Amino acid sequence: MFEQLEKFIVAELESRKHPGSSVATVRDNEIIWAKGFGHCDMEKKVQATPETVYRCASVTKPVVATGFLQLMERGKFHLDDPVNNHLDVKIQTRFEKEPTIRHLLTHYSGMPTRVPPIYSDKKDAPILKEYVSEAARIVELPGKSYAYCNTAFAVIGHLIEVFSGKPYDDYVKENVLRPLEMDSSGFELTERIEESFAQGYERAGRPEETSQPVKPYVIGTVPQDPAGSLFSTVIDLSHFLISHLNGGVYKGLRILRTETIEEMHKLQVGAGGSRNGMALSWFRNIHDGHVMLSHTGSVPGFANHIAFYPDLRIGVCWLSNLNDGTAWRPPAPTALRIVAGETPFNPKTIQTVPDEWRKLIGTLW
Repeated sequence: MFEQLEKFIVAELESRKHPGSSVATVRDNEIIWAKGFGHCDMEKKVQATPETVYRCASVTKPVVATGFLQLMERGKFHLDDPVNNHLDVKIQTRFEKEPTIRHLLTHYSGMPTRVPPIYSDKKDAPILKEYVSEAARIVELPGKSYAYCNTAFAVIGHLIEVFSGKPYDDYVKENVLRPLEMDSSGFELTERIEESFAQGYERAGRPEETSQPVKPYVIGTVPQDPAGSLFSTVIDLSHFLISHLNGGVYKGLRILRTETIEEMHKLQVGAGGSRNGMALSWFRNIHDGHVMLSHTGSVPGFANHIAFYPDLRIGVCWLSNLNDGTAWRPPAPTALRIVAGETPFNPKTIQTVPDEWRKLIGTLW
């Protein structure tokens, strides 16, 4: 299995003339395989390893959401609370119906897709609260349609600050990263993280184009935008997946209650009449007959993908140091299929349709 997986990864990277990647796989409560491929720094000829640190981009979102939902367990909010009930700076809207916290976590807030600004100097970036005050604008009726929204996670980051009384990054480090032994992870490029940090590269799409190194930058705000600022390794992210594969528990330590994990993994909003759509911060799909939860991410210099099958309790983390300007993301779902091997399809996964969808289908035919 691992020989087949390695051949697949090598072929994928060679076909795209990709600088480097790190990949790890988990089963049950342990990492079962991890390896680096290519270079984390082409100029210095440094090999990528499982301990190489990458910018995680939007893979940050479920990590931040996990910390956020801890605060729900402590009674700070309910998923269907209007967001403005809790904010000290309000989301601006012309609609009577206001977005809820559930809308934020599923990208149905009514806020538009927005890419946070990039700064070369931290002193030029606004504080998170100021950014939320300026950027949080509703343009469509909340709950009406899907629009992937980084701003929603800026709001979630600020809500963490409101509820916990500390910067969101400090809260998540104390309550998620540290308990999960994600010791090489953080939201700032500290000296320790920089020692193992991959050089990011970009090019204009075609593999024959020369990849150019990306200079250091700050995403969006201070602290850096909670929609995509995590620095991490595939080893650390594997610890995070292990907690989600085991009902919120890592090495005997509970990060979230089982019922919260189940709610986080549950289909919240379907795409059309399908079984695919959004869970809380996770993309939820039927893949090879299994429910697959996943998240992709890209920022200048990096593209990433993590995915797992909850029923088989297996997962894959794949981080890379190239953003080629296309929609390419590391194909973690294919790697996950290889790790799963020959597993039987679950007919109930495919055929069980919620009653309300049956009624809707009946009105369409």
